[in-house]
Amino acid sequence: MWLNLTLFGQSRIFIALRELEFTLLHLIQRVDELFAAIQHAIKGKLYVNLINPTTLRSILQNVSLHLPEGYELISGTRAENIHLYYNLITVTVLRNVHSVKIVIHVPLKTVDRHFTIYKLFVFPTRNSDNKFVKYSTEFPYFGLSDKQHDFILLTEADLSQCKTNGITACPANVAIYNSQTLNCKSSLFFQTVTNQHVQKKFTFKPSNTNTSTT
Repeated sequence: MWLNLTLFGQSRIFIALRELEFTLLHLIQRVDELFAAIQHAIKGKLYVNLINPTTLRSILQNVSLHLPEGYELISGTRAENIHLYYNLITVTVLRNVHSVKIVIHVPLKTVDRHFTIYKLFVFPTRNSDNKFVKYSTEFPYFGLSDKQHDFILLTEADLSQCKTNGITACPANVAIYNSQTLNCKSSLFFQTVTNQHVQKKFTFKPSNTNTSTT
């Protein structure tokens, strides 16, 4: 009888130790996940282990109720669109000796700040029998507002600062032009090209050779 009690007691101790070991492993895993999430946040990125999609959707729904008139969330609050915000949101970490605070910057949009981005491809056009004209463009990307009242011009460097993942969100650091303010790119897009709006490069094709010079 004494032997059975001893074996039973050892079995309970073994089970308790295994449960404690499992709990410690789970705690270490959660700490590692939290550390990784904080590291992402320090880099300005939102990590799913820091704020899960359900919590993030609840936060965004509350934010949407207090937005100024004319503003709305860039991708709404539908459950199937919440994953887009993990790429679009920018995070700032504020910390002191007592706590760590996470500030999330959520991109907003207005009707007059929503643009469709086009990439410009300029092809030579024949000007005479042996001469071609190619329009020179400094900005390879052209953005047109939904109402076609305004447009923006972007370089490769400008576009590299945008976040792209289903929705492209760009910082508001480029000029917005009225569609009546014609320049080279808008003239090409609206097909109102005139000599004062565009720069041209001429390519001559000599009749006796197959090479071209600019």
